[in-house]
This record gives sequence, C-alpha cells and structure tokens, in this order.
Amino acid sequence: MIGITGAIKILHNPIEQYLSYKLFFNVSWSEEQVRAALNFGYKEAIGKGFYHGTYEFTYLGETVYVALDNGVFKTGYGVYHYTIEELKALLC
Repeated sequence: MIGITGAIKILHNPIEQYLSYKLFFNVSWSEEQVRAALNFGYKEAIGKGFYHGTYEFTYLGETVYVALDNGVFKTGYGVYHYTIEELKALLC
C-alpha cells in the first residue's frame, strides 16, 4: 500500500511536466486584477478590429493573452508558470 507521501512522490514528476507548459496569471494577482486584465484585453482587441484568435497585450507590466472566436471571449491567461510548491500551497 502506498501512503500519501508515496503518492505525492509518484505524481510529482508528471505534475511538474504539466506545469512547465501551462500558463497562468501571476500568482500575486487578485481575482479583481485578473478580471480587469481580461476586460482590458478584450476591449483593446475588439477596438483594434481583432475578432478571432489569440490576442497578446500588456497589463500591469505583464504579457497577457485573450482568445476570441468571432468576437466572443473564450479564455485568457498570463505567462506565469506555477511551481509544484505553489500548487501544493493552493490546494492545502
């Protein structure tokens, strides 16, 4: 039988691999800052006639992306990579 420590060790490498290519907003940003960034990027993209694909912009000095499909917001993300330790802290 494997204990929780053993399970964490087994899962550690695949999680690190996953985190290495997934992008998130900066861990220090508040939920309000994330919403404001997405709103800002969406409005900027539409204002520049960008309606489809991934639009890159800068907000609070950081690169952020919003994805649009025919002018409809689909998703948004920053360029921050969580570490395994930060993920553990969020989950515990």
